[in-house]
Amino acid sequence: MKTETTNYCKQIVKQFSRTLSGNCPELTREVLSHALTNILAAQRFILPVGGRLHDDKEFRALDETEELRLPYPIITLEYRHEHSENIQPGHSESLKRVIIVREIDRGIVFMPICFFEGMWAPLPEMMFPSTMYLNRDAPLVDGRVLIRIGSSNINYMMSGGFKFSDYADEAGVILCFLNTLSCSNVAVERKTRITGSSIKNKHKNDRLSNDYHILTIKSLRYSDHSEHSVGYRNSPREHLRRGHIRRLEDGRRIWVNAAIVSPGHQQKVSKDYRISC
Repeated sequence: MKTETTNYCKQIVKQFSRTLSGNCPELTREVLSHALTNILAAQRFILPVGGRLHDDKEFRALDETEELRLPYPIITLEYRHEHSENIQPGHSESLKRVIIVREIDRGIVFMPICFFEGMWAPLPEMMFPSTMYLNRDAPLVDGRVLIRIGSSNINYMMSGGFKFSDYADEAGVILCFLNTLSCSNVAVERKTRITGSSIKNKHKNDRLSNDYHILTIKSLRYSDHSEHSVGYRNSPREHLRRGHIRRLEDGRRIWVNAAIVSPGHQQKVSKDYRISC
């Protein structure tokens, strides 16, 4: 999946700083100041279009009995969202998104910030617990395991017209990110976004670093005797094997890139896949 070098956090810092420099309601000032403080303290990650590095709907690389940890105390995940086919008439859709994610005692707190009508708008913070954050006993929703989303400020959230379901997509993006990161051959790589403006202003008090992180897949050799036993046992026709998470015999979980199996074979299997990574 394609990853775009977005610049959303810098846009948010500029807009929120401009708003805070003027007169604004106390609640607005409190929310924007809180968001701004966390963005400036966070390590930035840029995700592929759609936000999901690997759309494993069951989060198979995660064990919800083990405490969930972020790679840094505070991170931001920024990505361009894909157009939804289920938007109801009269509703708008935000295609630019940033999620502020931070660790607290026994929980992961997240604040989505969405781009609507030319402005960045923060939503109230939500959270899920560090353990038992998946409800595997509940029926799947669109094939997905439910995430136990909660809030420490129910009254404020409900008065703002938000529902738990409004946060399901962002919570899924966070867990997909951590699901992929938990694989032993996935590493965090730091990059620097260099532009003409950043070079021009490098001696000025730039409040947000141009550094950001992406996840990279490291090469890992392992013995896989199941490769030719999955799918077409008696007829190894050429087909596409999607990228996926695999558990090895030694307990490690690794990411396996998409690949063409039995390339050049006379018989081919045509399949349409939505590649997620």
